[in-house]
Amino acid sequence: MGTEPVRQSRAAKVLEAGAIGTAFLMPLVFWPAAEFPFSTAKHWLLSAWIVSGFAAAGALRFDKRRRLPARLALALALWVIALALSAALGPEVSLRALLERLLPCVNLLLLFWIAPKLRRMVMAIIWSGTAVSLVAILQFLQLDPFRLFGMTSSIQGSSRIQVFSTLGNPNFVAAFLISVLPLTLVCAGTKGLFDRAGVRLLTCAMLLQAGAIIATGSRAPILAIIASGAWLILRRSRSWLRFLAAGLLVAAVLLAFSPARPLEKTLAGRIYVWKVIARHIGAVPFAGFGPGAFPLRYAEWETEYLRISSENTDRSFAGFQDHAHNDYLEILVDHGIFGLAAFILTLFLSIPVLQWSRIRGSRLEDGIIAGIIALLAVAFVDFPLHRPTELYLLWTFIALLWSMDGDGSLLMQPCHEQSLKDFSKEGRSL
Repeated sequence: MGTEPVRQSRAAKVLEAGAIGTAFLMPLVFWPAAEFPFSTAKHWLLSAWIVSGFAAAGALRFDKRRRLPARLALALALWVIALALSAALGPEVSLRALLERLLPCVNLLLLFWIAPKLRRMVMAIIWSGTAVSLVAILQFLQLDPFRLFGMTSSIQGSSRIQVFSTLGNPNFVAAFLISVLPLTLVCAGTKGLFDRAGVRLLTCAMLLQAGAIIATGSRAPILAIIASGAWLILRRSRSWLRFLAAGLLVAAVLLAFSPARPLEKTLAGRIYVWKVIARHIGAVPFAGFGPGAFPLRYAEWETEYLRISSENTDRSFAGFQDHAHNDYLEILVDHGIFGLAAFILTLFLSIPVLQWSRIRGSRLEDGIIAGIIALLAVAFVDFPLHRPTELYLLWTFIALLWSMDGDGSLLMQPCHEQSLKDFSKEGRSL
């Protein structure tokens, strides 16, 4: 009888190690021989972790399962139903695209089951972001470690395209890091969470992440800074002054010195894509055209647009687009008005961002939600929610929010003092 607790303890350690390892490796893995060296490896990693995690939990008879809170269960059900309807009724369905959207949700269920320690997951995400930042800065300094693998990007008129780190594109790097940066700032700036050495390490990590964002030259983080900064001010978090100062510095440098094409031209290109889509929004089926249908539909719509349009200036932006550069529009095309409404309602149910009765909460919660808001803000001008790393990060952040107190009922608690005490106790050992 005494062997069962030992078995459960070992199972918990094995599964927690898998969850933490996946969180750390997800942004970093790549496979040079694959057609898409960065995204393919990340899909493989997440799929392998989910299959092996559930299999190990079952084989080891791991019984740490907690009941899924009603709000979170409803949120997941809504999004899965929207995906299922789109796949069942859409005329064009990509199995790969469907799995890419489903796997992060399944990973949330696995994380909720095995309940890895909050501090370890948070630190895995922060140090993974720091590793991504370090590679980006090395590339900016013309010391690209990927030359060892024969993987370099063409300059294409700008040196910034060389700053692709382990994500494949400078815009992808910036979107990921601007979502991790608020969490790093909160952990570095909260007294009592870490000892002096830990605070110094986290401060260095924060500076590396901010420097890497600047090195990418991407201007999408400016939206994220505004949105997440507004959230921290609304919450009256003591971190907001630091974030505002750091955010304004990053935004000013990006606006003044970004090597990307002129802002006006970038916006004109985005608006062109959105105009092509807008002409056909009324024709989108209730459940959409199916997961991954956007590129096919856009090619058809743009051909028609160019045929009837007299705006010759638009033609300079004509060409294949595999994404809408606005995740909400792309969700509308792929999954219809039902899918977009389900996604928004899913976020409302999953994230306590609209709980006005909870204006004040834990600073760790502030950092996680600020990261989510940053990601959702970037999604208005980019497509992070259609990329493996950022989508994994979104659902993992949600899982962490719901694990911040014992029974998972985050929204029912006025504060998370016990969670922060536990976080602090473990953090002092850093």
